[in-house]
Order: sequence, then structure tokens, then C-alpha cells
Amino acid sequence: MKKATCLTIVVLMLIGIIGTIPAYADEKRNGETYKKLNYNDILRNPMSNWGVNYVVEGIVLQRFNEENKRQPNYPYICFRIATKGKTGNSVVCRIASTLENTFGVSSIIEGDKVKVYCSCDGKKNYTTVLGAAVSTPIFKIYSYEDIYVTVPKKD
Repeated sequence: MKKATCLTIVVLMLIGIIGTIPAYADEKRNGETYKKLNYNDILRNPMSNWGVNYVVEGIVLQRFNEENKRQPNYPYICFRIATKGKTGNSVVCRIASTLENTFGVSSIIEGDKVKVYCSCDGKKNYTTVLGAAVSTPIFKIYSYEDIYVTVPKKD
């Protein structure tokens, strides 16, 4: 009986210790803290997450250009990234297309697995080619050095 009691106490202590370890630890980079992406929280509360640094990891589903109303000469280069599985929980990450940034991200294509250091820029609403209304979190990438191809697309 004493062995069972001791074993129970050890198991409960381990559960208590493991339960205090955060499931998603923040990352430090260049003196900044980047949180792991919480897709549902950002989608529900985009403005309370505005300006917060996040790490976005996933597969590039689409690459496209978008108008930059603040700097019309530098349209955005955008990446729609699936953060869950091959197509789920997609977000849009965008970067101003300066000469340096355009050259730096030119090798990123659909199907690449990427890791992006960015900040939340709210929520983007758009209509798909089939006419469906979609809302997705949107993130701002400051430099091409903040986006990495971790696994290139295989032919």
C-alpha cells in the first residue's frame, strides 16, 4: 500500500511540474520577444493584438501583390500561409516591395515551409474568386531577413 501511495504522489508531482511548463514558449530575436501564433485569439480580437510580435510558421499557399496605400510606389508582396496542416488557419504576411526586400524574398514560392518574424496588423477581409467572404489575420514583415524558408518545396 505504501508503494502505491508513493507512486501516486510522484505521479501527481510530475503532473504538477509538467502542467506549469508553457506549451508555446516565446522566442527572443534581436532583443525582441515574439509570441507563438494563437490563430483564434487574433481572429477574435485583432485590434487587441495589433502591433504584437508573433512567429508564424507554415506552408506558403499563395504569393501575390497588394496595393500599399501609405507608400504607393512600394506595393506589398504578400504570402498566404497555412499555419495548421496543409491548408488550415491561413494568415497573410506582407512586406513592402523595396528593391532589397523584393530581391530577398524572390526565392520563396508556393509550397515552401516558412518561419516568419512579424507583427500583427489586424484582420483582413476579402472575397474569394468563388464569391465567399473570408476574414484572416494579417501580419507585417519589416525586412526580408525576417522570413526563412525552413523546408523548400519538393518537385
